[in-house]
Amino acid sequence: MNRATQSESPKSSKKRQNKTTKNIVEEKRYFTYMVRCADDTLYTGWTTDLRRRMRAHNGKIKGGAKYTKSRRPVKLVWFDAFDIKQEAQSREYAVKQLSREKKLALSANLDDGDKIDEANSL
Repeated sequence: MNRATQSESPKSSKKRQNKTTKNIVEEKRYFTYMVRCADDTLYTGWTTDLRRRMRAHNGKIKGGAKYTKSRRPVKLVWFDAFDIKQEAQSREYAVKQLSREKKLALSANLDDGDKIDEANSL
């Protein structure tokens, strides 16, 4: 989690957990994310607009990573939100250093898998 979340009181932290993915996506400015490609590989990146980036990765708008262009469709399997760009970039680097097994564990250990389903439909 990001530093802002860690410093919140338990009461505000609980309130934060009840927010919808749409609210989180609209409130935060930087995201680290992981997608599963059609060939079952994983791609990790960071962005300022998670919705736009997912659309770009799937070819619905211009852009997206060269890596994912030939591996569509991609599906969001994990993301984290940050207030500070450097934190999102640092998290991206840390996730990229993980083994595939640990990346899969990260995506499987989400507090709320429904948030990913909701994010995939944004």
